[in-house]
Amino acid sequence: MNRKRAYLVIQCLCCILLAILLCTGAVRIYREGAQRKAEHPLESIYTADALSDEFGKLAPALFVSIGLAAAGLILGIRGDEKKKPVRDLQLERDLLVSRLRGGSAAVRKERKTQRMVLAGGWAAFGLCMIPVLIYLLNGAHFPERDVEGMIKALAAGTFPWICAGMACLIIAGLLEQRSVRREIEAAKVQLQEERKERESSGKPEEASGKPEETALKGSVSSGKNRVLLQGILIAAAAALIIAGIFNGGVQDVLIKASNICTECIGLG
Repeated sequence: MNRKRAYLVIQCLCCILLAILLCTGAVRIYREGAQRKAEHPLESIYTADALSDEFGKLAPALFVSIGLAAAGLILGIRGDEKKKPVRDLQLERDLLVSRLRGGSAAVRKERKTQRMVLAGGWAAFGLCMIPVLIYLLNGAHFPERDVEGMIKALAAGTFPWICAGMACLIIAGLLEQRSVRREIEAAKVQLQEERKERESSGKPEEASGKPEETALKGSVSSGKNRVLLQGILIAAAAALIIAGIFNGGVQDVLIKASNICTECIGLG
């Protein structure tokens, strides 16, 4: 076993251990808090002391995992496969179509198919969301006392429809990608035919690279703007987090997050 494989195995085991510790710690906090709340109803299940104790138990595994990640970066452990650019079918299609004199019947047919597939996918998604809206708008489904039963009924009444709607969108996206690939092949065939016609007629090759260069420049500039915007947002988020830490709001945020994510949805 080489150094890279050993490092990946150790990192994987450490992540599994950390996940187990997090799950067991959450269950332990809930059980102990439930017992304490049964004896003293005014107390909260999730307290800062309980969270601090559990964090102290899993802190070694967390720090080891962070240390291993830092060691991997320092040692330069990377994947075997080289990073390859993701194939953008829509951009490739647009570049090819921009070089054509006019879209052939096959190209127009595939473009129409893509619009119909997307419209059908979103229509199916909207139909799946109708039962979800009907369920959410019915106040009888949200009793004030039986919160746990309400959550179970909500999951049973809405999740299947939501999953069905997402499946419709995924299927529509896959069908659209297949249609785009067929359009690319049709555009390549038409481009070859046009090139043969120009060669047989003796006309010089047209400057078909300008639309492609324009599209590439537009994509590069949009990518730079996106990266710049992401950098600004990340810097702003980091500045706000640091300001919150120095402001002493970490403890308040931790308690409020614990209460919102547990008691308000019926787990407490």
